[in-house]
Amino acid sequence: MKIPNLLCEVVDHRGGVHGPFKNLERAAAFARSRWPDQEQDEDRTGKGWDIQIVGAR
Repeated sequence: MKIPNLLCEVVDHRGGVHGPFKNLERAAAFARSRWPDQEQDEDRTGKGWDIQIVGAR
């Protein structure tokens, strides 16, 4: 099953939003290149970045 491309945005450790990106891979690549010393922080504890669908809060 193919996952549809959804517009995504990256949320930085301070809550700033970057994007939009055409898919998850592009969003993750942006975050890894912008903040190579951080990992994805799905719980948003302030230790890294996360990805969300555009418009989600």
